[in-house]
Amino acid sequence: MEKIEKIVLDILIHGGIGMIIFIGIFFAIGIDAPDIRGNSMEPYFNNRDSVFRIKRFQNYDRCDTIIFDSSKYNTSDEDADFIKRIIGLPNEKITIANSKVYINDKLINETRFLNVSAGKNDNQSLILGKDEYFVLGDNRLHSYDSRYFGPVNKKDLSKVISKQGESEC
Repeated sequence: MEKIEKIVLDILIHGGIGMIIFIGIFFAIGIDAPDIRGNSMEPYFNNRDSVFRIKRFQNYDRCDTIIFDSSKYNTSDEDADFIKRIIGLPNEKITIANSKVYINDKLINETRFLNVSAGKNDNQSLILGKDEYFVLGDNRLHSYDSRYFGPVNKKDLSKVISKQGESEC
């Protein structure tokens, strides 16, 4: 019986240490779990889906799903976070023409995650700054995104850990 008690005690001690380390890492890199509000990312993310996001130490790539505070980007809903997909990276030229998105004058393929093309507010072009990202919702006809408020600064972004656990592009 003493052997079993020792094993259980070892598991509790080591498990407790492991849990403390996990919680420390969890808070150090800033992980939380906001709920999605709205339909701008349908069909990939739906209203009231829960996601995990990492707030610190991130590199961002094209097609990453990100979350940021909407109040900094001229919206009336100051308590809301936006969830969008990164389309344009720093220093790239973004052009939207005839419902298609071009990066540095090359058409990008968005068919893996997008059912509808750019849609509203077509025919615009801009060059991103060194810390700027161009973000769009997947549900382009119902998304308030960089087509309206412009680029998003890197310091405002948090990366979503995909609910499907795979690259989105």
